[in-house]
Amino acid sequence: LIMCIPSVALIKEPDAKKTLPPVPFRELIGIVGSMLRGNKSLRWYIFGRMLYALAFASYSYFAVYLIGKFSLDPSEVGIFTIVIAATFVVVNPVLGLFADRKGHLGNHVIGMLSLAVANVIVILSPWYPLAIFALVFGAVTHTSMMVSGFALPMEFGEDHEIPIYIATVGIFVGVVSIGILSLGVAAERWGYPVIFWICAASGLVAAAVFAFKVVEPRRHVPPPVQDARS
Repeated sequence: LIMCIPSVALIKEPDAKKTLPPVPFRELIGIVGSMLRGNKSLRWYIFGRMLYALAFASYSYFAVYLIGKFSLDPSEVGIFTIVIAATFVVVNPVLGLFADRKGHLGNHVIGMLSLAVANVIVILSPWYPLAIFALVFGAVTHTSMMVSGFALPMEFGEDHEIPIYIATVGIFVGVVSIGILSLGVAAERWGYPVIFWICAASGLVAAAVFAFKVVEPRRHVPPPVQDARS
């Protein structure tokens, strides 16, 4: 029993989590405004994500366009699904490992370049087997954003700021997503290639923004370890 006494003395119960009072809406708007004004890299990142939302809209039209372009049976969609699923299985762990070692920003660049390539392949490919690679590159883009799309905004602020950073990025992306409906109108009037060229250009610009304007935010300092004897 005496031997146990020093050990017991070193044990310290964790502090109870404090519940913070809700922030008034007007104050919240001020916090977001101050956050955007004070972080140029965050502003560029949001701009890049808005371009990504525009560029990725074309991915939904790939299957429909390829079926019409090569006069395929609608059952070929099953092959498309297999190709996309296989790409997810292979690429997901690779991009996850890459993000873990190099940061999530690199995945954003890879995703946007892949999407630009996918759009060009869809438009210019004269052979069906080659056009399948458009689905592969599109799936790479989808995977890159599943791995890093939510993770990177978390690294811009401290742990208690994560919700507001994610929400801020989501609001701007959501506003752009509403405007993407106009691409459907463009497809009806001028055909799918117009969409693919617009989205290819948006993907290239987004890749340039992520590569040259956004600074890798992974700069967290590990919290100091509290000595239980203090």
